Amino acid sequence: MKKYATRIDSLRREIIRSIKQLYDQSLEAHCYRPLLISELVSEPTFVVWYGKYGEPYECRVSKIDFEDGTLMLYAENENFKELLSVDSRYDIGARNLDWLNGVYENMLETLKIESE
Repeated sequence: MKKYATRIDSLRREIIRSIKQLYDQSLEAHCYRPLLISELVSEPTFVVWYGKYGEPYECRVSKIDFEDGTLMLYAENENFKELLSVDSRYDIGARNLDWLNGVYENMLETLKIESE
C-alpha cells in the first residue's frame, strides 16, 4: 500500500505558501491587513467549526491574516464570528485541502474584484 501522508502534507504546505505569497502581494499593493474576502466571490469557502460541546457550525471564511507566519482564517456565520488558526497539521482547516484551495481561489477573485 502506498503512503500518501507525505504527499498530502507537501501539497498542504504548498497551498499555504501560495496563500502567503498572494497575501504578501496584496499587502504590498493595498497596505491593509487582514485581507477581507469579498462577499461577491462566486463560490465562497465554508469551513466546519465545532463549538464547545462538539456541535458543528458551517462558517464562511471572511478574512485571511498571518501572525508570526501562521495562517489565520476568520470564519463567521449568522450566530458568531470566530478566529481559526490553521498552524498545525492537526487542525481541521489545515488538513482539508479543498478548503485551503477555496481560500486561495477566493483571494484571487477578491483581488480581481478590487482591481476593477
